[in-house]
Amino acid sequence: MAHDTKFYNSDNSAAPASRHGRRSRTFKSDWFQHPPCTEEQAEWLIQCYRRHGYEIKKALSLDYRHWIISVRLP
Repeated sequence: MAHDTKFYNSDNSAAPASRHGRRSRTFKSDWFQHPPCTEEQAEWLIQCYRRHGYEIKKALSLDYRHWIISVRLP
């Protein structure tokens, strides 16, 4: 039903959702996690991200054969 469509946050306020921070102008970064990759792929990703100055985390996956690369993106 079209008349039941909500354009507001679930807190039932009268302000549109965009006024509650969804379109915030503040700088926010978030971690992106690549799928498990080989040692060579991981090193290539790390070099690419370091070249651009991004923060990187490298972790061994649960199978002890692959690496998981996380990078903090703006």
